[in-house]
Amino acid sequence: MIRHQKEVLHGEFGISFLGPEESPRKWLTDVLAIHEKYRMHWNWWNYSGNGISRTGLVAGKTINPLVETLTKFAKMKPPK
Repeated sequence: MIRHQKEVLHGEFGISFLGPEESPRKWLTDVLAIHEKYRMHWNWWNYSGNGISRTGLVAGKTINPLVETLTKFAKMKPPK
């Protein structure tokens, strides 16, 4: 990436937050830290499913707990 001065886009990735304890947040933090380290662009993609219990970011007034981690790396404000 850096050697050839080309930008890289990781187009689709996602994870269900229904993992044991802090595993999903740890995985997401590790993946996004790699993207940041190598200055890779990324797009979050959610698996299909019904409601936030799968991987949606917001369902009504319920916000996925991974939104906090995503916004930290995306440098944007979380939804209210």
